[in-house]
Amino acid sequence: MKIIYSNEFDISYSEMRKYHEEGYLQLGMDNITAKEMTNNPNILQFADNKSILKASWRAHNFWVYAELAGLGYTVYLSFTSAWWWFLIGIVAISFLQGILNKSNEQNLLDALLNDKGLYEAMNSAKRLSFNVDESLLDKLARR
Repeated sequence: MKIIYSNEFDISYSEMRKYHEEGYLQLGMDNITAKEMTNNPNILQFADNKSILKASWRAHNFWVYAELAGLGYTVYLSFTSAWWWFLIGIVAISFLQGILNKSNEQNLLDALLNDKGLYEAMNSAKRLSFNVDESLLDKLARR
């Protein structure tokens, strides 16, 4: 398996779906792209099925607010109970934030797999990566 990028290869949606279902290709994106796609209303114009993308955003926002509420509660406990509670909150939020970012990225990748318009927009913007089988490299069109 080799990692390639959409700025090097032009893989159409139908090719991507075909190779993904056969197990030759896995879709990927970096953290910056995932953060830019989250809660960005400009992305919605490219999506064929806006509800999938909005559901991903709602889930992400819910867990962000839950993390902040948990941190706020540990700060409250540090004032009313033992001073060290905020340390637990800081450690927990730093641990949970990594999990949340990875989960959000996976939800956005699922949306890209199921939404042709969104995939084509992100592919033409050259913001995707692909983990492909090396035997597939000769079949793919270069940009």
